[in-house]
Amino acid sequence: MNAIRSGVAAVCALLLWTVAVSAEGIAAFDVVDGTIPVSLTGAPGDPAAGRQAVINRKLGNCLACHAVADLEDE
Repeated sequence: MNAIRSGVAAVCALLLWTVAVSAEGIAAFDVVDGTIPVSLTGAPGDPAAGRQAVINRKLGNCLACHAVADLEDE
């Protein structure tokens, strides 16, 4: 039983470390009126590519959970 607890503790520690390390690479951003007005990458957005990503079920299936007024036809 102690071996199982040690294993679970090791896995938990690894997961916590992974989250801490991955959080270091997150860019700082401000939310203004429910949007992020400044590009996080420094490159301008591409609305047409964004639309395709949102409606493509293989890229994330966004419309399964999110209602987008501009995409009611999808």
